[in-house]
Amino acid sequence: MASPPSKESRPQTAAAAGETERYRTLLEINNTLIANLTRDALFRAIAEAVRRVVPGHVPYAEKFGVWQRGLGPMKVALEEIWKPYLDGHGNRDEAFAELIRRTAIEAPRK
Repeated sequence: MASPPSKESRPQTAAAAGETERYRTLLEINNTLIANLTRDALFRAIAEAVRRVVPGHVPYAEKFGVWQRGLGPMKVALEEIWKPYLDGHGNRDEAFAELIRRTAIEAPRK
């Protein structure tokens, strides 16, 4: 009696391929948890891994109109200042200081 083909030699269905991709992503997230100890770097790496599996993903702020509620200038500042920090450029204190400088408004006077 012949033995059944090994898992490696059997063709994958679309569902099985999707499941394999999800497991690969979970493994990547797990490896990211180990390799990236800062919360910011960890969040960014996990978000990138998930985006590859969910190609139609729309970020929360865009989906729910956060930028259209008066926070548009913050989006530009985050992309120009915070994103580079998350990618390993500069330090957190410098990034916060620049974000505050670029987006701060004066408090109303009583």
